[in-house]
Amino acid sequence: MSKNGITQDFLKEYFDYRDGQLVWIKPRNNRVKIGQPAGTRSNSGYIQIQLKGKLYFEHRLIWLYHHGKWPKDQIDHINRVKDDNQIENLREATIQQNNFNKKSYGKTSAYKGVSWSKRNKKWRAAYGYKGKVYYVGYYETEIEAAEAYRRATEHVHKEYANY
Repeated sequence: MSKNGITQDFLKEYFDYRDGQLVWIKPRNNRVKIGQPAGTRSNSGYIQIQLKGKLYFEHRLIWLYHHGKWPKDQIDHINRVKDDNQIENLREATIQQNNFNKKSYGKTSAYKGVSWSKRNKKWRAAYGYKGKVYYVGYYETEIEAAEAYRRATEHVHKEYANY
């Protein structure tokens, strides 16, 4: 399968895969040296590589390099480290599955799916699934709410769960 002429054969002609990185084995210009890791870190923290005038995320190229096909949707970093592109750390995911594995970004709690309710003066557990918000309940402690969130989502998030 090819995107803009980028195939598994093309990648294997120019790169070797070493310890989660693509390394140049055949330079495409004077600035690139054999054995040099390809790419630069983007503002979002991912490694990106320019090929044929277009930027590609290294994790997607590594997927193609190993599997011979582009991912159907997204690539999830299992350990949530954006530049850890070891093939064992990468898996195909839908947007929703990828979001299940994201770190907590709440403002009132260190736990994913937990927030402080000023109105009820308790910790609230809630999660989103298929465009709907499901409220798990209100709890006296942040830990109780986090545990309730975990119990409520483990059947939905499955192996993509991140607590």
